[in-house]
Amino acid sequence: MSKTFTAALILGLIDDGKLSLDTKVATLLPTVRLGKPGTPIPAAITVRMLLDHTSGLADFFFGQGIDKALMASRSATWTADRALSYVGKPVGKPGRVWHYSNTNYLLLGLVAEKVGGAPFADLVRDRLLKPLGLHHAYIQVAEKPTGPLAFGYYFNQPGPGAPPIPLADAGRTIIPFTSVVTAAGSAGDVASTSADLAAWARALYGGAVLKPATLARAVGDAKQTAPYRPYVPYGLGVQVTKIDGHRAYGHSGRFIGVRGELRYLPAPGLAIAILTNQNGVDLRPLSARLVSLALPSPAATASP
Repeated sequence: MSKTFTAALILGLIDDGKLSLDTKVATLLPTVRLGKPGTPIPAAITVRMLLDHTSGLADFFFGQGIDKALMASRSATWTADRALSYVGKPVGKPGRVWHYSNTNYLLLGLVAEKVGGAPFADLVRDRLLKPLGLHHAYIQVAEKPTGPLAFGYYFNQPGPGAPPIPLADAGRTIIPFTSVVTAAGSAGDVASTSADLAAWARALYGGAVLKPATLARAVGDAKQTAPYRPYVPYGLGVQVTKIDGHRAYGHSGRFIGVRGELRYLPAPGLAIAILTNQNGVDLRPLSARLVSLALPSPAATASP
């Protein structure tokens, strides 16, 4: 769900005229290297392709050996260069395939820093969190927690009686733990309460963050990616779905030990934010149940 903040930051820079969806990423990040041995970012990849996951870049979180490296020292701080060294071979040609990849959003954070002239955390704080009064959302590692933390847990055996295994590292200030969050960077380092996350959805998708045309373009891009059959309709940093018959915008996400879902229903102006400190349970049925409790089904209210 951090990707909604990263996408909004990039789209805001586009609103400012500092960036374009068609900007070639390699021209902004000429020294960045992917994989082992490192290779430059393919010249054809644009900012749009990173935003809507059509770059063809593999996800570094699925790189060979990265899970072992992350778990071997959960307190270690990773750099973007180290994370990007785990990027595997491209899954397709740029602009010709849809593949959800954290690599795209880690690169977008670097793009934002280059164009915005400040660290990613400062840009998110100054352009998004502070103006919107989101006092309980923050960028992990760069900023301190704003309150008590819900630590992440996982289970290594099935059944309701399985003991939860804690994931917190020695510092106990990063959720779920330092190595995975710092490796994710701008693809997954924002933390929040559910209340602030819901307020963020209302602001972002309700029109308080981006120009109307930009927001419409972000949502409408889902039609551009549709021919590539993404597992969820996906625009410029936004999933475009339906819940209990209602059109919804938002994003879902998870690390080992944590999982969440963010949805905004534009017609009634309803926001739903669900955060859990485990990653094994699908939250979509809960989202649908909450919507059914709050709103009548569109089919039930349709005129005969």
